[in-house]
Amino acid sequence: MLELQAKCPKLTTIVYSRNYTTDDEPEHPTKEGKIKVLSFESVVELGNKRIASKRGFTPPSAQHIALIMYTSGSTGKPKGVMVEHGPLLMRTTWMQDTYTVGVGDVVPFKTSFIFGVSEWELFWTLTTGAPLAIMPQSIVRKPEAMAHALSSIGASVAFLTPSHVDAILPVLGMTPSAGDASSICGALCGGAAARKRKNPLPQLRHVVCCGEALSVATVQRFYTTFDSAQIHNLYGPT
Repeated sequence: MLELQAKCPKLTTIVYSRNYTTDDEPEHPTKEGKIKVLSFESVVELGNKRIASKRGFTPPSAQHIALIMYTSGSTGKPKGVMVEHGPLLMRTTWMQDTYTVGVGDVVPFKTSFIFGVSEWELFWTLTTGAPLAIMPQSIVRKPEAMAHALSSIGASVAFLTPSHVDAILPVLGMTPSAGDASSICGALCGGAAARKRKNPLPQLRHVVCCGEALSVATVQRFYTTFDSAQIHNLYGPT
């Protein structure tokens, strides 16, 4: 809590998930007043009460539309796909049961809102209490910058296309020798001075691949670079 206050002096409210436990008091004095600490469940309950109080408004059910995703599918013609709350909840629940993230994990948000994978990054992460690190596209498009960002934030789970994995692995697999640039990005320019290293992202547990076919060669390169992290093929969710 004290670390958060130092980084965010104007912080007024913290919402934690059901996985978070603390012996702290419910309110903490700061220069800006008091920080309110609320459980995720209490926020949802309050929201439902406010919704129910609106005359003629019914709280959403599993059959209500959560979002509309436009996809060309196999036809090449864009069409709107209405995604209901129920399937979205089932998907995020499955993700949590399979990969499990929570307080202490960090998930990078790098996918554009127009792609279905962004639903997993957003809803799955935020409903489990894990921090979501927003990655600017200027970083996502550059393998060196993205590799450095994954290391800096201590990413636990990352959603990447296979081609993105192929571009980042050479950067992650090398580290500068003494006297070279101190950043991971500098390794790519280190030439002969750079040396191979094992397990460059120790916090990383899972890389979920989608959007493209995952080749055997990419999987082999991944496990040559990492000791403990796993790569998963979830291509074709739409």
